[in-house]
Amino acid sequence: MSYSLSTIFSRLVGFKGFLGLTLIAFFYCPHTEAARTAIVVADKAIIYSTTELEAPIGYVSRGKKIQVGEVARNRDQAYPVVVSGKIAYIRSRDISFDIDENQNFVATRFYEMARESYNTHYSLGFINYSSQYKSAITGLDEAFNWYGYQIKGEFVHDSRWGIHILTTGMWGTKGEEQFRTIELGVGGSYMIFELSRLRVNLFAQFLGIPFANYTVGSKFRVNGGGYGGGMGLSATYNLHNRWGIEGSIGVYQTRLMSFEAPDEFESPDPTFSGARTVLSAYYRF
Repeated sequence: MSYSLSTIFSRLVGFKGFLGLTLIAFFYCPHTEAARTAIVVADKAIIYSTTELEAPIGYVSRGKKIQVGEVARNRDQAYPVVVSGKIAYIRSRDISFDIDENQNFVATRFYEMARESYNTHYSLGFINYSSQYKSAITGLDEAFNWYGYQIKGEFVHDSRWGIHILTTGMWGTKGEEQFRTIELGVGGSYMIFELSRLRVNLFAQFLGIPFANYTVGSKFRVNGGGYGGGMGLSATYNLHNRWGIEGSIGVYQTRLMSFEAPDEFESPDPTFSGARTVLSAYYRF
């Protein structure tokens, strides 16, 4: 079989064009993105399979040097990293690009790296406080249910320790007696378990009560104050990269005082003890 010179030339050009396109596609592969050396600054840097930082597939310990892509993804929250030949992602705040010759942190960057390891979230929730107290009217120990709201801000360091500030407004009624309080508090938390989107913490809180109100029907109303505190377990579940739900249950004690009732009535000095549950929605920064 014979071919003309023009046929042979056109076939060579076609083959070279195909080969050129193949080489371009190969060298444009995202796996060949320029890499940078980084050091892990978190105690346990989670590796995720998506840019949304979902579906954990492993972790890297503090102090390890890794190669990451030059360009951050997901609004600078994640960097690509190759794991077993596949692209995965690590949180930007879990790594640093400042490394000295001994693979330690650069002293001038220590404060900034520590600051970057913090994250915060704010929540709004509803409270149910099932307690027992001694009624000033009957003189008996009785059940008393409180309802209310809670606003909380939590600051987490190294993905394990956290501190939080909160305020609550609560109210409850039992027969003719009605109590209302405003609490301001501080507390701390420690993560004991983490799995994918779920995180479980131990927590403790101290609560000051700058305002409390005690009412007995239409007979009188007096103001006072008090203090309280509690401890328990909380759990957060990420529904999205930035927001989710949180639930907590704890054992609390609340002491109210400084109520000055009219002379013909007994001034109450109640202490409430019981279980407090909170269901919240949070947004993370």
